[in-house]
Amino acid sequence: MEETFFSSFITSLHSYNNKIIVGLDDGTIRTDEFSFTAHEKEFDTLESVDIPEKVNDFFIVDSGSFHQQFVSCNDKSINVNKVRPNISCIDIIENNYTKESLSYRAECTSSLKNIHNYNIESLSYSNDYFISTDYLRINFWNIHNLSHSYNLLDCKPKKLEEMEYVITKGLLMNDSFSYGTSNGEVFINDLRIKSTNQNKIVIPKSEDLYEEILRMIHDYLIIENNLIIRDMNTVYFYDLRMNDCFNRIIFDGLSIDYIEKHFKTNSFGNFKLSTDKHNFFSGGGEGILYKIDNQYNLFSIDLKSEESLELVCNNNNDLFCSIGKSLMKIDDSYFKEVKKNI
Repeated sequence: MEETFFSSFITSLHSYNNKIIVGLDDGTIRTDEFSFTAHEKEFDTLESVDIPEKVNDFFIVDSGSFHQQFVSCNDKSINVNKVRPNISCIDIIENNYTKESLSYRAECTSSLKNIHNYNIESLSYSNDYFISTDYLRINFWNIHNLSHSYNLLDCKPKKLEEMEYVITKGLLMNDSFSYGTSNGEVFINDLRIKSTNQNKIVIPKSEDLYEEILRMIHDYLIIENNLIIRDMNTVYFYDLRMNDCFNRIIFDGLSIDYIEKHFKTNSFGNFKLSTDKHNFFSGGGEGILYKIDNQYNLFSIDLKSEESLELVCNNNNDLFCSIGKSLMKIDDSYFKEVKKNI
């Protein structure tokens, strides 16, 4: 198992062009080739509070040129940085450089401040458009014209005490956008028709004492006609053609003590899902990493940590995960079967 340590906590994790890229809570984005400051600490004069520089999410736009465009967010701002090699285009074309001598420079080309009233949870990019999602709103942007955005969704009630849920994730895919909620729901909307709810999937309720926090949507994937949902301790598999839950895998790694601790601190984690097209991966409490194969058998690795394992990412055939300041490359042979699907 390969392990890389960073000076700050890893807050976001993505792959691009066969590279793993991390966002950190000190506002930097790092790859194995370069790093740059995407966000700096700011002061919100309206709320009279500091806005931390932590990178909540980011994506990369293929410019078709020699530079890469990074779009990232902290709690209140979206920044666009252009990163390119610090050499001439002629040298790049003629290959007059070595990887060891290559340096990069980053330039912030756009900074969109205070565009959300609530903390920005996620960004999602598709073609030339992306959505930014906070607790109660989803905004729609054209990557080539950031002077304004279109509000796709505003679920803020007239009175906050009437609020039934908050948004936990937004996802943009071709002609549709979707979002998950803290109430165990995923809404899928066809932008060609209208932006109001078209399809609603609700994960099953239980009589558990901690039902309210257990069924909060942490992450989900849409793959062809299938919807894969992760709540606090279960992965659900839905057929979208019938809105039918045809399988569910329950993780056993969350102890009552763990749930009670997070319930008291109002901190429930944000367990991500990832896939290599054959298996699904997700983390758990106390350093557990799970794998679900295409036969719905469950495997796990205990990474011996007291911290939650929230971020997972596939890069071709390689699996990466992070705990705290550590990024780990996982060998598939370490997985042990936990539960066989019957």
